[in-house]
Amino acid sequence: MKIIFLILGLCFFCLEANAEAGICVNTGQIAVGLENSEMWIGLSKHMSITAAEGDFKGFCEWNRMDRATGSLSRKSGSGVNRDKSMTEYRMKKIEGNRDQAASALLDSDDDFISLADPWMTSMMGHPDLKERSGLGSHFQRVCMIKLGCRSSLLKAFKDKDLRGNSFIPSYKTKGPLNVSQAEIIGACGFLNPMATISCASASNKLIKWVEIHEHKKTQITAVPLIKETLADERLTPALHRTVIKLYERFENGQIEKEASIFSDLTEELKKEGLSDEESKKQAVKILGAISSGGPNFARRIDFEEVASFPNSCRDGKSCNLNGIFMQALAEGMPHADTLMMQAGHPSVYSLPAGAGFPCDIGKSYHFWATAAWTDRLMDEGYSASAARAAVYASHLGYHLRDGGDLRSNSLLAIPRYGSVENGIRLDLNLAAAGTSFGAKLTSSGPVSLKMKEGFLETLKEGNTSEATDSQVPFERSPSNVYEWTNRVSAKTAFGFYP
Repeated sequence: MKIIFLILGLCFFCLEANAEAGICVNTGQIAVGLENSEMWIGLSKHMSITAAEGDFKGFCEWNRMDRATGSLSRKSGSGVNRDKSMTEYRMKKIEGNRDQAASALLDSDDDFISLADPWMTSMMGHPDLKERSGLGSHFQRVCMIKLGCRSSLLKAFKDKDLRGNSFIPSYKTKGPLNVSQAEIIGACGFLNPMATISCASASNKLIKWVEIHEHKKTQITAVPLIKETLADERLTPALHRTVIKLYERFENGQIEKEASIFSDLTEELKKEGLSDEESKKQAVKILGAISSGGPNFARRIDFEEVASFPNSCRDGKSCNLNGIFMQALAEGMPHADTLMMQAGHPSVYSLPAGAGFPCDIGKSYHFWATAAWTDRLMDEGYSASAARAAVYASHLGYHLRDGGDLRSNSLLAIPRYGSVENGIRLDLNLAAAGTSFGAKLTSSGPVSLKMKEGFLETLKEGNTSEATDSQVPFERSPSNVYEWTNRVSAKTAFGFYP
């Protein structure tokens, strides 16, 4: 009994420090069975809500540091210095000190942090971790963000020279997604009973669009969006100017309160003669294409070509400037997010102005993927309600996918209200908000998504059912899927955004 009270006391200390519940869930495993009791789960839920309401920016940083360090630990194995760093990190988390927790990871004298690629870098959470590991990615290395970006490299290309999109990658279809018609109808009926049939029709079209392709051993989805943006030379000057604008902000070390990648792109596209509506649609298509790889977008086109820029675009060589500039944006957005959060702005740069999401988790690609596909389905004649439900259902399928993935084999065994489960809630919130934004893309008026409130609603509506044995494989049965969606409040996230 003393042990139980000691652990509960430690958790209330975490609560006062605004730490996320995950550290306490891990600590609670000292007391066999306690971590899976309804009382403990209820406490973890309460702690998550309190932490997110009290310091949402800090809540998000802890979530990403927990998940990123867990991924790196699995990738890099063990070692005396590494294990010591992780122990120090956990102690600093209990104290609620984010800066010192990040410092503990950076103090390791091996290549723990350097293992991160640009995509993993963008999801490190803490600015120190993002900047340290980010120096390995190409545009950040060339532009030396921490010392001031040499945007003259990009300025060297005058607009009259920006017509070089001859290189389009050759993609090979790997096969359709593993999903049955019964699952599609079930998901559509769950999300939108009044539009089940039209949602199922939209889902089948979407499945064809997002089927998996390969390019140089890299698996790729969103191939239609990628090919269309790479081939459209109308976009090239606008992409170029958007890159310049963003990287000049890095040189100045300042970014405006309402700055956003979406606003920057639409503004530059209008200068190319595109209407307001077409500028918005093209901007979403660009960001939807980038979302297929995030900061690793270059791997979806041709990494060697991007890495050898600018020589790859000179002397008549095969080149795709759209891809080059999209990669520069993909790597620049995470740094801009950091600047926005350090300045205390109300949202991150990588989401639309008015998103209301001061949360630097590097996962904005969930938002733009669902926004782009929702807009595309509506262009095919589907209603907003059917398109939104189909796209959001596909995002649930992303989390439920099979094939040996850790998440799909243990979805019901994830510690309740810990960093992984709360991370899934953040993903679902971004995806749900993206479908709403895509459905209203061409409407006039300011955007007000209130995404922080949307996430908090999913925390409050989550249930307190027990986690299952981690050794029991997750089967995609209706009962298991229904239980999982209730745990993470999947329908609540979807319903929050009109």
